Amino acid sequence: MAQIILGPHNGVRINGTRPRRPKTRRIKPPNGNQEESPSPEQTIQSSSSGSSLVASPSSTPLLPDLTQDVQLLPPSSPYLPQILDLVNTNKWHIEIQPDNTISINLDSVHDLRDFLQTLGELAFQSTLDSSPDFSNHHNTSRGSAMVRRRRVLHPYIKYHSELYAETIWPSITTCSGNSDNDMDEDQQHQQQQQQQNNIRIEWPTFYSTLSTIIDDCIHYFVECMNHYYPVRPRRVVHAWYNNLENPQEDVFALAIGTFWCRHLLIHHRPASITQEQDSKILDMIQHRLAHMTRDALGDYFDEPTIDRIFALCLCNMTTVFSMEQKATFHTLAVRMATALDIRPRTRDDDDSASDTIELGNRLWWYLFQIDHFLHESGAIPKSMLSPNSDDHDALSRLVRPTPCSLDEPDEVAGALEWGHVLELWIIRRRIVREIETTLDRGELLTEHMYDNVKATLYDWKARIPEMIRSADGSSPTTISCHGNNNNSTNNGSLSMTALEESRLAASMEFCTNTCLILHHFCPHQDAAIITPLERQAILDMIEYSTEMLRLRRAVLSFAPCQTWPGDLKRSIEILMYCTEYGDDLITGRAKHGLNHARHALRNMAEVKWKDPICMVLINDIEQVLYGSPSQVNNNNNNNHVMHEQPLPPQSSNATHQRAEEDEGVRRRSIKMANNMYTGVMMFDRELQPRAQYYRPANTSDPLDSVTVFEDVSRYMN
Repeated sequence: MAQIILGPHNGVRINGTRPRRPKTRRIKPPNGNQEESPSPEQTIQSSSSGSSLVASPSSTPLLPDLTQDVQLLPPSSPYLPQILDLVNTNKWHIEIQPDNTISINLDSVHDLRDFLQTLGELAFQSTLDSSPDFSNHHNTSRGSAMVRRRRVLHPYIKYHSELYAETIWPSITTCSGNSDNDMDEDQQHQQQQQQQNNIRIEWPTFYSTLSTIIDDCIHYFVECMNHYYPVRPRRVVHAWYNNLENPQEDVFALAIGTFWCRHLLIHHRPASITQEQDSKILDMIQHRLAHMTRDALGDYFDEPTIDRIFALCLCNMTTVFSMEQKATFHTLAVRMATALDIRPRTRDDDDSASDTIELGNRLWWYLFQIDHFLHESGAIPKSMLSPNSDDHDALSRLVRPTPCSLDEPDEVAGALEWGHVLELWIIRRRIVREIETTLDRGELLTEHMYDNVKATLYDWKARIPEMIRSADGSSPTTISCHGNNNNSTNNGSLSMTALEESRLAASMEFCTNTCLILHHFCPHQDAAIITPLERQAILDMIEYSTEMLRLRRAVLSFAPCQTWPGDLKRSIEILMYCTEYGDDLITGRAKHGLNHARHALRNMAEVKWKDPICMVLINDIEQVLYGSPSQVNNNNNNNHVMHEQPLPPQSSNATHQRAEEDEGVRRRSIKMANNMYTGVMMFDRELQPRAQYYRPANTSDPLDSVTVFEDVSRYMN
């Protein structure tokens, strides 16, 4: 007769050092009567004809400890009769025997893990106020879906268009943004002291080369950026700059310099700057320009103009300002836009709108883009625009950016691609809200919902503008030299390079947004069991992240300045997140994607400047790829790669109770401090495991979480 002993080795805790007859806390029933809770020891028996599990219906089934503490079902629970309907699948069959016992017949020992997980789901549902309907989920083809015990947090997502997604300076303002919330006074003092030391760094030729830096920043900004976001066409910017008397005092020119100076110095360094490639020079120049921009904004914040609105938007697209300062900038930009009556076009407007109306429409959508991600990153409590980023019905009636007569050929493709990408961001926001609403109701994320999400995203991909799709499968016919006016001319011709870059940009947006949605279907890293649906979501998320890295490498092959480390950082952290699940297949595919990322980072010009973001990413990737498994696991447990939101702090009572338990274990045996029993199971005289002394060795095999003891006496008859 085979017996399965449940204990800490497979998730069930047994109190006492010699648990011959373990004791558990009494559970007070809802009616106030004291009833003794059943023993947590359960014997699962197997018949000679097959794997048969027998358990008394009056005893509470044992549950593995998953991501939260799970309450046991009291005998009088109204959910116990639902067990027959809940777990009856093609993997096991349940019957009530004449002696009032429940017989569970398993087809394979591999199904035992799913069975225990299903019992855990039932016990978790008993803690809810109402009983959910399980009838629609008990017989899914991919296995039973897990109830989400913990809200899956976003991977790194601060902004979608920040070139360097790492706060290089603590803050331009007196408060240092989000990073100060998790620091004590000593750390904050050290950080402020470091900031003051960095500010004192002087570059003697800064002011002598300032005009050259601003001039080149404006030139390369419209050449390298306008075919992605043509907020103001190239010829409009050139006409404005040619009539500018003093660019060093103009707020729009300074904002462009703050936003684009790192890209300029890394990829298009002026000939007058001959200093060695040092990231401190980049930091100092950007910091100085940010100070000058903020001072210029302070002089004219009460005089709304289109240039100042655009300048505020560019300041919000850099990491040199704190999140609080960005929220202030965005508030000023929205108020200026309202004062100037800048609003989006609707479908009822005349299609033959003037170029001025279309440029105002583009500026509003650029404000919407910033408002969208400020809201998602928690910088502002709600959208400040009307309609807001969650009013999907109203947004569907608006006209997104479209080409106008002022656009050059590559800007025409950029306007089409930008408008289509904005639709994708709105779709992603709507799907995420639906998923969050489903989880808040305590419902399951089903396979049907997963298929609908992918169908919606592929429908968006199929509607990519025909002009951009015409470059599908074609290789660039010319080398894209951003900054030289050779890649786009005013004669109406458009090189295949510009079309190919727009097509690849749309494909990268598809991969990125798909990963951000599929992340909600993935379990937490410490989940005991991964369901088939969650496993499929993880594998798909890895595939799309890897594809995004391949597409970025394809862009870098003919446009080496389009590195966008911020987008790379997000995809890399998603892959690092997946390596923490402990599954061999998942880990192998994630490491394959990280290898692509390492090759892409190694060939970027940012590495020559020792850019801190790229260098940290390379070190983290190589530690995962080439570090020993023990080192990688320890790093994953102590320093998570993901920049997730902090989990809510535990109560002081729970912390005090855990400290008392740890102290009790230490006092019971001095040998435990020396780890003499690591990986060894000890038994008492009745062959029951001594729970407090067992420390199972780390393993990646899911079947190692269950220990089976077989009674060999039946073979001796």
